[in-house]
Amino acid sequence: MYGGGGITPDVFVPYDTSAFDKQLAKVYLNGTLNDFVYQNYLKHENEFNSYKSPKAFGENFKVIGDVLNDFKNYATKDSFKFELKSDSEKTILERQIKVLPARQIWRTEGYYEVNNKYDHTVQEALQVIDKGPPAIPVLH
Repeated sequence: MYGGGGITPDVFVPYDTSAFDKQLAKVYLNGTLNDFVYQNYLKHENEFNSYKSPKAFGENFKVIGDVLNDFKNYATKDSFKFELKSDSEKTILERQIKVLPARQIWRTEGYYEVNNKYDHTVQEALQVIDKGPPAIPVLH
């Protein structure tokens, strides 16, 4: 059973909340991450604008180590000491630093086109779609 009624999904895709700790949540909630991404976009606007589509951006833009160090410094200036505690935190942060500029450039469409590559629920749905519809049982 999946809760208090309603629609039961055909395919359940569990969400891993263990990688998202309080520190990472805090940089989201207080706006530090969004502010950093916007400032980084302005600082490197020519590089970001060289990508002609969200698809090209998603396939070619890489978050390199310097950007993570820049974020740590930015967070410190924002009165927040930020330290990555695990590889999964680093992966989540890198992903957000990648997908949020896509929102700056191409708005919602860009965000989802880049983010869907990393979204486990979307990827599972695409696999289910590729398999085709389930066989309908014949009742006798």
